[in-house]
Amino acid sequence: MKTAIIVVILMLAPIAAAQQPLDWAKEDGNRVAALEKEGFRLDGEHVILWCPASLARPDAEALLKQLDPGVAGLWRRVGTHEWQAVRRGRITYYLSDDAFVAHATGRGAVFVPMARVRDGRAPLLHEATHELLASTRTDPAGGPRSSRPLWLTEGMPDYIARLVAADVGMKEVGPFDTPTIAGADAICTERARTPDGATMIPSVGTNERPAVLFTTDRSRFAPTFYTCSLSLVSYLASHVGLNELIDLFGYGPVDMNARLDRFHGKKLSDWRAEWLQLLKIG
Repeated sequence: MKTAIIVVILMLAPIAAAQQPLDWAKEDGNRVAALEKEGFRLDGEHVILWCPASLARPDAEALLKQLDPGVAGLWRRVGTHEWQAVRRGRITYYLSDDAFVAHATGRGAVFVPMARVRDGRAPLLHEATHELLASTRTDPAGGPRSSRPLWLTEGMPDYIARLVAADVGMKEVGPFDTPTIAGADAICTERARTPDGATMIPSVGTNERPAVLFTTDRSRFAPTFYTCSLSLVSYLASHVGLNELIDLFGYGPVDMNARLDRFHGKKLSDWRAEWLQLLKIG
């Protein structure tokens, strides 16, 4: 009987260890309700900050003092455009004690776990940049080119967040430990040479959306994907300018992809090849 039990346990072990899908926005309604009931709100000129009772008010006020000029700086860098889903105004931050992946909503609000705030790795400007880049331009669903490239939609917020952090004297390390644009190339190269990291490189600069990034195995693969996406965006921005990249968000996904395929008279695959050669990634 004991043998049978051991066999059953061994058979179930791989199932238990298999990656599971993540839905980090599922509990957002509960997070808002909890903060409104038990937390407190601070208002700035550019930010509304909802904090849990576990965060000391002086610390919250210090955070708001950093965030307010940071979000103002994001608007200066990104600008205002008629395609933006979020019109110029205050960004609402919900800081929650539960465990989840920080995320934006496309509705002027972002959710950030307190664990990241406490360890100094909260993507505070990154998530707000998602709000500023949220576009009303969509295409009918279906087809391999009907979604925006994930490397661009994640690499751009990382890039802009670090530009603005430097502008206003903030530090945005992010959950994947890339505090500066200048350092991203070396970190990308190092991570891309690991077995897990190598599986991400084919998705950077292409239209692939690695499903693993949306599962419980995210922590293994996201550091390479995000850092290398930042590196590639930085490479493109240094050659064509940030505004040219921002303008891409004014098109639907199909047109965005088509324009990337002939970006400044060069195929995206050629831009990508030059970037890989610069980083000496095979």
